[in-house]
Amino acid sequence: MAVNKTDWQAKMKIDLVRRTFQQMPAKMGNLAERHFKESFRQKGFEDDTIEPWPARKREGRGSLMTVSGALKRSIRRTSTTYNSVTITAGDGKVAYAEIHNNGGTVHPTVTDKMRKFAWAMSKKSRNGADAKMWKGLALTNKTTLSIDIPQRKFMGASASLDRKTMQMISNEVNKIFR
Repeated sequence: MAVNKTDWQAKMKIDLVRRTFQQMPAKMGNLAERHFKESFRQKGFEDDTIEPWPARKREGRGSLMTVSGALKRSIRRTSTTYNSVTITAGDGKVAYAEIHNNGGTVHPTVTDKMRKFAWAMSKKSRNGADAKMWKGLALTNKTTLSIDIPQRKFMGASASLDRKTMQMISNEVNKIFR
């Protein structure tokens, strides 16, 4: 029995649709990962518009979020299934990802090692205000500090990412039915 050309073409189209939709979650995950990493280059989170991060308190030091690049490198796709993609940030070396993304208050314990470091920094500082701040930390009687970290969102729900995802899906579907 001979297979006619239209049956063969239909089977090929069905196979192409199946492969495309199997690959779609991974492509969407890669798109989301790139979108979130782009926040570091833009120095702000892109939702409908770019929401710039608050400026550093101490000017002239460069961007706080890109000093080592560890936080940006920690953004990765950790899980992909046929109906979901999970992107995470932070790991054992980058435990501060959540506090930067959401903002909040941290309460570090003042240790002898911290006091020695602060004392060394006060001697090393050339700026009078910096030297005074470091000396104050070295001489404090407090056992814990209360430090407010402003929100510097780099991951989350994004209308811009939703539009990019819909455009990608539309392009993939259009490729199939050309």
